[in-house]
Amino acid sequence: MLLVPFEDSGALALRPLVDTRPVYALRLGIRSTLQTLQGAFPNATGTILHTRSYLAATTRLEHDLPVNRIPAGVDLLFVNGRWIAGAGDALGRI
Repeated sequence: MLLVPFEDSGALALRPLVDTRPVYALRLGIRSTLQTLQGAFPNATGTILHTRSYLAATTRLEHDLPVNRIPAGVDLLFVNGRWIAGAGDALGRI
């Protein structure tokens, strides 16, 4: 399963913080929201980022991950990039 953090229209409520970066690149102390999401889903085999088109190139350079390229035939878990995951395995708590 690939983890796919995405941005919705609610991300713009965090302007101006998200004018130059995706919502999941915001920091929560020492970690970004993306790092917190990845920690909440430790069984994910990888991460694909989905962001606003004008941020795609810089996001790809900054994170060294696929951006806005959703493969076919793969299990995907879309998670809102604004969600602040708690500590531990999110799927293990369901």
